[in-house]
Amino acid sequence: MALLLVLAVACRGGSDGAGAISIVVTTNILGDVVEQVVGEDAEVEVLMPAGVDPHEYQASSQQVAALAKADLVVANGLGLEEGLVDALEAAESDGVNVFEVAPLLSPIGFGDETCEPE
Repeated sequence: MALLLVLAVACRGGSDGAGAISIVVTTNILGDVVEQVVGEDAEVEVLMPAGVDPHEYQASSQQVAALAKADLVVANGLGLEEGLVDALEAAESDGVNVFEVAPLLSPIGFGDETCEPE
């Protein structure tokens, strides 16, 4: 994941021309991971606070603007951020690197045999 983050940001460069890297992350859990990976080398903004339902979350106009200006956006994908789909697609069409984590994983389906307690 660290390599993908670095590559995605390197493709665009710092948003202010001075090398400052801006990363916007949709959920607080991913935000914690990204902050650990990038350390102090980037500014990380997390859109959703803890305890918020990511399926119903709606970004403020200030957060949508942050998405559009970011060097990188990190999202779960797989439809988790339903309320952010339009904002994420708009940012991507404006040239922002949007990195979805979930398509790179093998999620366990709901009711899958491997999830049931023994």
